[in-house]
Amino acid sequence: MKNLFILLAAVLIVNTSKSVAQNQLKITISTEKRSFQLGEPIVVYSTLTNLGEESIKVFSEIRPETDIYRFFITDPNGKTTSFSPIYVEEPEELTTLGPNEDIRGTARIFFGAEGYYFPISGNYQIQVQYKEVLSNLLEIKVLQARNEDEKEQAILVLEHPEMGFFLMIEGSDALSDALSQIEILNKKYPNSKLSPYFLYGMGKNFSVPKRNFLTKQPRNADLPRAIEILESIKGEEMQIYYQNKVFLTLSFCFKKQNRMEEARQVLLEFIRILDSNPNIQPYYIDQVKNELENIK
Repeated sequence: MKNLFILLAAVLIVNTSKSVAQNQLKITISTEKRSFQLGEPIVVYSTLTNLGEESIKVFSEIRPETDIYRFFITDPNGKTTSFSPIYVEEPEELTTLGPNEDIRGTARIFFGAEGYYFPISGNYQIQVQYKEVLSNLLEIKVLQARNEDEKEQAILVLEHPEMGFFLMIEGSDALSDALSQIEILNKKYPNSKLSPYFLYGMGKNFSVPKRNFLTKQPRNADLPRAIEILESIKGEEMQIYYQNKVFLTLSFCFKKQNRMEEARQVLLEFIRILDSNPNIQPYYIDQVKNELENIK
């Protein structure tokens, strides 16, 4: 009986400690804007904060691919779905989060294993769960197409799953349907607000060597073509998540061509953009400054 009491006390202590530890944590999520065009990618920003007086071990990768942080989406009809990513990764090792410290993460949740998660216009709710901790309930709106042109642009994206996959893997030579739709989108609607996102994927794709997994044919990086595409969208209206990708990839291409001053100036230009967006800046500034320091 004595041993039983000791065991029960130990379990109680462990469970109480776990509860106290979880109550120390707070998850706050946001998006760069609250309204999105139909077919536009949606990126969630997450911050995990330790509100307690003691350090706590947490998983630092706040994104759905590790299956540690779960993202829930409630559609305009009231149906709630757990976001399922197109691939799953092993989580990184636990990291120590000290008192009043936080970690940040970005998550692309517009397309996953079940296809598009924001396929119709209307109001959506998003929430993130880490163990027993729930984030704030984030409300966003996917706008109705204002005219037939915007409707057709959305159809070119949402009725072709390869377009979502193309964005998630940031380009591919093998996704022929996506490449066809992107060509139509760019030619027919050169001023489309959706087009720059897909052009980024094309620029990224050309910036590195690739192998077509269907034809098995390799190809070298096409840096001049990548630079041409990325330069053409550098000033376009895009979410900063993708602007970050554009500027970093462009700098990478310049470095590969030994155009170091241009690589440096591109990063300095993006830092100025981040300076004018203080709420978003912390998610990217360290990475950009590290890249800048690596340019000799």
